[in-house]
Amino acid sequence: MRRSTAILSAAVVALTTAISMSPAHAAAFHLTASISTPSAQWGDGPIMDGQLTPVYSGRTVYLQRYYSDSWHTVDTTLTDDSGNYHEHLTPDELKHKVGSMKFRARVLGHDGYTADSSPTVTKTIYGWQSLAHIDATYGDSRRFVDGEDQLVVNFQVADRSWQVKNPLVNEVGRRYTKWNLQEKCLQLRGFAGIDDDSNASAQGRVLIGIDGTAYDDVYSFSPHDYQPLDKNLHKTKYLTFKAYKLNEYATTVGVGVPEVNCSKKLPTNY
Repeated sequence: MRRSTAILSAAVVALTTAISMSPAHAAAFHLTASISTPSAQWGDGPIMDGQLTPVYSGRTVYLQRYYSDSWHTVDTTLTDDSGNYHEHLTPDELKHKVGSMKFRARVLGHDGYTADSSPTVTKTIYGWQSLAHIDATYGDSRRFVDGEDQLVVNFQVADRSWQVKNPLVNEVGRRYTKWNLQEKCLQLRGFAGIDDDSNASAQGRVLIGIDGTAYDDVYSFSPHDYQPLDKNLHKTKYLTFKAYKLNEYATTVGVGVPEVNCSKKLPTNY
């Protein structure tokens, strides 16, 4: 009887141990994920971070985006000594997509702990787009928007530019181009000036308008006056560029590398 009881007790212990070590009852990793986008408005892509518990240093975290009905790994990173991870997702890794996207982080099982995926995080991603290649609501693309000819201002070269070549002195009314940004863009960047090939006595002007006929920013300059553009476009629908020369010595007046940072792909018919 004692022998039977001992055998039965041993079997119970063995079974209990087996159950506690089986995958169904193994401890699970816990992984968190969040996305901060302070740099996304500059087109750099989102920053994804979180923490793995229990804390493991050097564990691979798979950063994933949901598209085409499944999750795809777009980047990987490693946890630090505190179990934290922090990784910048580049526009290349996101295939230069913009708009609302779903993300998560995933870690594989290790050392008796099972795999885990973080909760899904949804974020609106912004990306830079060249105005030199975006369809305009108004403007002669063959004359006013030029994606081929360079604009050089104080030796700064722009392969993509918006230009008015040899405009008549003080002729303002017809020298403009307007784009419909659909209230999807945060920022405008680029630089304004007169091409370096102009005469030293040249004078020119670039005006930038938001949503109406009034122009919020006016830039007047001589040759080599390099003027960077950095304008908030929050909730802007229409963006307008206007340029003209103030005397006959200017050749090309324009904006170099004009780009807008948007959450929607704008039409590119040029």
